[in-house]
Amino acid sequence: NWFENKIKKLNKVVNKIKDIKLQETDWWGAGDRPAMSDEQKAYRQALRDLTDTTSPRLNTYPDTQLDESSFDWPVKPE
Repeated sequence: NWFENKIKKLNKVVNKIKDIKLQETDWWGAGDRPAMSDEQKAYRQALRDLTDTTSPRLNTYPDTQLDESSFDWPVKPE
């Protein structure tokens, strides 16, 4: 149905953003750097777990876009 297809598309968008956020922090684990901090490890793990721990929702009709308040992105450590 239309609603289920929209949710699947939203999950794909969330996964794409998650992948970008992980790629942006890949350098934290580079061999020429000190080991990742516990906060950095926790952030990356929280990103990986995001799609298992959240269920993105749609805003109500007619604005059937991602309800940004339906989940929280992990906060990137400094």
